[in-house]
Amino acid sequence: MKDEIKNIHLYESPYYTQNGRDWSECFWGAIDQADDPLHWDVSSILSIMSHNYTCGDRTLVEEVSRSPWLSSIDGSGQICEEPLPAHGTNRVKPEAFAAKMLELLTAEAITACHGKAEIYVLLSGGLDSRIIAGVLHRAYEAGAIKIKPIALSWGLENSRDVQYARKVAGFLDFEFQHIQMSPVDVYRNVIEGSKEIGCLVPPNHLHCMSWFKNLSEESIVIAGSYGDSIGRAEFSSLHLLELNYLKPKNMFGLLKKDLLGVAVSGLEQDFRDLKDRAGNVEKYIHCEHQAQGIYMRNMIGHVMNVINGYSNLYQMFTSPSVYQYVWSIHPVYRDDKMYANLLELLHPSLARMPWARTNKALKGKTRWADKSLSKEFHTYQDWIKGPLYDDIGKLVDPDWFEATGIFDAENVKKLSHAIKVGDPSYEKYRMRAYEQWLWLASFRIFAQELESRSKVVSIDVNIGECFSGNSVVVSEERSKLRRKMSELKPLYKVVSKMRKSYLKREALRKW
Repeated sequence: MKDEIKNIHLYESPYYTQNGRDWSECFWGAIDQADDPLHWDVSSILSIMSHNYTCGDRTLVEEVSRSPWLSSIDGSGQICEEPLPAHGTNRVKPEAFAAKMLELLTAEAITACHGKAEIYVLLSGGLDSRIIAGVLHRAYEAGAIKIKPIALSWGLENSRDVQYARKVAGFLDFEFQHIQMSPVDVYRNVIEGSKEIGCLVPPNHLHCMSWFKNLSEESIVIAGSYGDSIGRAEFSSLHLLELNYLKPKNMFGLLKKDLLGVAVSGLEQDFRDLKDRAGNVEKYIHCEHQAQGIYMRNMIGHVMNVINGYSNLYQMFTSPSVYQYVWSIHPVYRDDKMYANLLELLHPSLARMPWARTNKALKGKTRWADKSLSKEFHTYQDWIKGPLYDDIGKLVDPDWFEATGIFDAENVKKLSHAIKVGDPSYEKYRMRAYEQWLWLASFRIFAQELESRSKVVSIDVNIGECFSGNSVVVSEERSKLRRKMSELKPLYKVVSKMRKSYLKREALRKW
């Protein structure tokens, strides 16, 4: 390498290496340079079983790793991990937060769009993309951005996401393009798309990424995937203060029990390494580092990076100026009020538009809500157990998976049957069963791709080593109480709201 690469944004396109010195922008570039023998990374596989994404800098092959989170690569290829920015406890009024965020996001958008021939903004019925679209609109109206953005949305036509995105684009006078979704997209992602991401995430999360191959290299796609996690401190509907440390879970018993020892040991080391980078800080800060440095980076960021293979992707909210400002604010003050005031600043109609998740406005009286629209932008479950089942089922052959030495053939067979018949004991996990099944199919395609490149990958572990079952959950079962509570949705919502209020009161008292 000749030039230093500084990865100081929360989202950065990953680099891959097989020796810690030579780096490639493509996983397969590193694989082609790697010398035999190669070995499956069972910790990485268990991480996907547990969370739908890998931990640390792992790939599925032990000999190939990715560039670390918030790090630099110098001219000789050596890694230097950047210090993790400090969290603070500043108490900021929503109005002041909104004004500052508008300033920071505007500067971020102008920098990202500079010199681009075309600007696309990914728009859904959520809040993050609505804010980003509003920021781009203001910058364009002020002449700071010279090209009017085009709004893109994928999903089913009759979904809240697509229809409310169309409405937002209309308010802002943006051209709107709808990308249709179908079972063909899912199957394509199993067969081809998963290879583009090194099979590190279940392929259904690739959605319509292949569409972006139609864009020019001079265009840029602006996304707001990191918005909730930064602005409102929300991760998968949980506030930062509700998060707990990640724990391995052998979902559906797919990984052979004999491999759990070394697999769990590797993940525990990943968690310790990230924790050590931050030092002695509060638990919620460690949890935010896990959520950003593992979940957001290795799940959402990794999948969305496919767009970079065709054009250019920029994730808003990820510049140091933005996340360092937000991290300086007391965690209790990072909430919906911040977004409500920001939307009011951008465009009053954006604040009154219903949020796809709730079909209600974030602030004030809801306008333009349509109860006939679907809350979900896809019907993956119906497609997978319907028109896609036979073709994908051929790939999920228990005998083939048994021969790898990694997977439990009987549990692979049980999962396939459960999906076919709609087994209620698996349905309670919602999409997780379907995602794991699709990932198994894509893993087989991935293994065949390695074989076609004359790469033989095997297992090289000491069976049962390093397993400390006392500290880790290795079962897919949730507690009986939590399952029962979640089935009683009204009661579960009340209890969750009470718990969140208690955590926030305690946080205000403590910090």
